[in-house]
Amino acid sequence: MTTLQAARRWDRGTSIGLLHVDADHSYEGVRADFEHWAPHVVRGGLVVFDDVPSWPGPTRLVTELPRWFRFYAATANQSVFIRE
Repeated sequence: MTTLQAARRWDRGTSIGLLHVDADHSYEGVRADFEHWAPHVVRGGLVVFDDVPSWPGPTRLVTELPRWFRFYAATANQSVFIRE
């Protein structure tokens, strides 16, 4: 199934401590993945965005994250944010 299909079937009571976003690299795709999965990330949980800064879609999205996701770390091709 797609990431969005999986998100729709995710048990709402199950929290996520580490979310790795690396599927559709278009802006619209990565935004949809984030919007569907991010509500399940616990406070103190991490979201890793792959292909930042090498792909425009994920790179744009990380500049638009809600204020409760704060930059945490980066590697050569990933950016990590922590949910406050």
